[in-house]
Amino acid sequence: MIRFRKQLEIDADPKEVFSIISDPGRITEFWKGTRQVIRQGDFYRIRFAFPAWGLMSFHPDAERMTVLTSYLKGPVKGSKIDAVLIRSGRTVLQTEWNVKLSFYLRPFERRIGTHFETGADHAIRRIKESLEKRKEIVL
Repeated sequence: MIRFRKQLEIDADPKEVFSIISDPGRITEFWKGTRQVIRQGDFYRIRFAFPAWGLMSFHPDAERMTVLTSYLKGPVKGSKIDAVLIRSGRTVLQTEWNVKLSFYLRPFERRIGTHFETGADHAIRRIKESLEKRKEIVL
C-alpha cells in the first residue's frame, strides 16, 4: 500500500485552486505521471507515464472543495483526495493518496511510492506556480 499526504500553501483564492483540481481536462497539465485522460461515460480512461492504462472515476465536491479520484482498474487501484483547505485565512492545497499496486509492481513498491510522493510534490507546486504567476500578471 502506498499512503501519503502532501500540502502546500498557495497565495490564491480557494475557488481558483478548486477550479483547477476539479477539471479532469487539466490533470495532464499538472500531474506528469498521467499522459492522457479520455472520458468514457461516467468514467475516465487514463494513460499513465509508464506504458499502462487504467480506469478512474472523478468526483468533485464544490461545497467541500474536494475531489475524490478513484482508480478502479489498471496497475494502480485505490483513491486520491485533493482538497482546498483554509488555515488561518490562508489557502492550502492538500493531496492524499491511498493506493495499491498490481501484483507485478509490488516488488518495487517502496521505490514507486517515493516516486509518487515526489510527483505529487511537483504537481501541487506546478498548480501553485500557475496560480501565483497568473496573479502577478493580473497585478
